[in-house]
Amino acid sequence: MKAVIYARVSTEEQDTARQHAELLELAKKEGYTVESSFEDKITGASKAETRKGFEKMLKFITAENIKQVYCWELSRLGRSMINIYQVIREFRESNINICIKKENINTLSNDKNTQLQLNLLASIAEYERETIKERTISGTYNSIRNGGAGGGSIKQYGYKKVNGKLVIDTEEANVIKDICNKYLCEDWSVKQIADYLNVTGIKTRYKKLIDAEIINYKVPSPLLWTEGSIARLLHKQLLTGNRKYGKVQLKDESLRILDDSTFEAIQLKMMEKRKTKANAQKYQNIFKNVLYCANCGSPMIMHKGKSSSLNNHYKCFQRFVKKSDCTSSMINIDLLNNAVYDRVKEFIVESNSVNEKIKKLETQIEINNNSISQIRVKLDDLSKKEERLVDLYIAGKIALNIYENRLKQIQEDNVDNQKQIVKSESLNSKLSKEIIELRSKKNVDLKNPNIFKSNINSLVEKIELKTMDDFDISEYNRILNNYGDKIERVNKREIWYHLNIKMFDNRTNYVKMFSNHTNNFDDLITVDLI
Repeated sequence: MKAVIYARVSTEEQDTARQHAELLELAKKEGYTVESSFEDKITGASKAETRKGFEKMLKFITAENIKQVYCWELSRLGRSMINIYQVIREFRESNINICIKKENINTLSNDKNTQLQLNLLASIAEYERETIKERTISGTYNSIRNGGAGGGSIKQYGYKKVNGKLVIDTEEANVIKDICNKYLCEDWSVKQIADYLNVTGIKTRYKKLIDAEIINYKVPSPLLWTEGSIARLLHKQLLTGNRKYGKVQLKDESLRILDDSTFEAIQLKMMEKRKTKANAQKYQNIFKNVLYCANCGSPMIMHKGKSSSLNNHYKCFQRFVKKSDCTSSMINIDLLNNAVYDRVKEFIVESNSVNEKIKKLETQIEINNNSISQIRVKLDDLSKKEERLVDLYIAGKIALNIYENRLKQIQEDNVDNQKQIVKSESLNSKLSKEIIELRSKKNVDLKNPNIFKSNINSLVEKIELKTMDDFDISEYNRILNNYGDKIERVNKREIWYHLNIKMFDNRTNYVKMFSNHTNNFDDLITVDLI
């Protein structure tokens, strides 16, 4: 049977000859042939120990498939208890026994005394690991107290790292002030603000860093502004100069972007929005996320008028954006709702179509569940990486700044993966609810106005509304010239619309043309905004 010897001394004055001779005799006594010997020496003057002999031994025993290593005493395996335990653990995982002469230990032995010593070693190693973590966190606290930027390359939107210090990013700070003004003074919703930022090309922090090739984003994401990202940004206390790290909170006026009164007003409004969200409208927007402007392709949103419901309109979102080229007109909410109702009320939900969509949704849920399982595996790997990283730092193989940066990246990856799990689980919850709704719609009767309002959104794939200009009208009249069904404007204020409704089954399409003056639909579908 083959074996190797590993010897390590702590000072230049010590000699490894005696260790080597006694280990060679022990190996021979136990029936092993020593194929090679490896040794390391260190002065103890530096924490960054380079164990070239140990590294050579690892390569040798791997290449020669050697399963027995002789060592003089436990302390010779590493500089610290955590490093020693790491070596023993990795060797045990590879089914390699370490025979330690002085303590009379064989690491693969099931002897109770051996197991007791190894368990004690593991406890001490864990204690050292926690101690080094506490020291690292303490160092980060001290850095932040002195204005340091902290670990990691990605800072909060509105701030950047300059010469190791956290400072305000003037360009992003102006964006934040504009967001706050739109939310607080112009009464924009966070959804409208997110859409506005995306349409006008204002990049998120991640998008900036990726475009500059500073980071490689590993988690799939469109990297756009969302309602959630705007809401989270408006909640950040750092905007008022309050910096928080763990349980420590520090005040730094040099980091202030918003005054306290503005920040508090935003928090109060967001809290009130959450409380009154369910009561903001008597009915929800029945065409939410399915109604689009055919002139430019943007979504159409509900816009409350100043007095009666006659002034409540669906409006193209592009019309909210400055320098918009969209020429679409607003349309009265009740007029469009009743136009759609008039066209689709005879629609019959076919069981086959429902079953097909349910099958697609169930397939998507299964895909999401598989993705969640894969992400959980990644989280386990990240946990192991963090343990190995701590071990490397304690062993003196990496510097503190490298340790902090890698640890920060692992923690950020951990958070990103956790977010993906939450996102996938939330999506699965919505898909499951949609499946339940679809199963209840097999016998739905859209002729009933209340049932129509409750169910139409899930039955429609997409609604496109086009404001017809003079060219559109003339083309329509030219095509229908032989049928005598021409469009003619009664007056300059009359607007004609082309309505295209695509149902969820992807086979049923409804087309209708109507105007704001000459079409009188039954006024059955009404939405009163409070």
